[in-house]
Amino acid sequence: MTTPSYAKGMLYLFNNTGGTLEAYAPDFGKLLWTAAKLSDPADPTWFDQLVVTDNLAFISSEDSTLALDLASGKTVWRYALEGKLSISDRGMLYIVSRSGRVAAIGLQ
Repeated sequence: MTTPSYAKGMLYLFNNTGGTLEAYAPDFGKLLWTAAKLSDPADPTWFDQLVVTDNLAFISSEDSTLALDLASGKTVWRYALEGKLSISDRGMLYIVSRSGRVAAIGLQ
């Protein structure tokens, strides 16, 4: 299970299958929207990392990291490295893979 993320008054987390991003109103716990089928339904990929900005959710899977537009629910891009995610105060997305590889991606 992933740690939820909070941004711009919304709480984001994956559902129990790990393939659907859900947005909740934290005050009432009401489900506001979902971005379903982040992966191919035939692919049992489990998304295990989530970092949210004002307009994007960065999601890490078993083999890649993807950026999801929060307004449309569509994948904006995919990067071929999985791992722990963090964003610096200088607008860099860092991905640290299980094998120790590190990627730094400029978000601005």
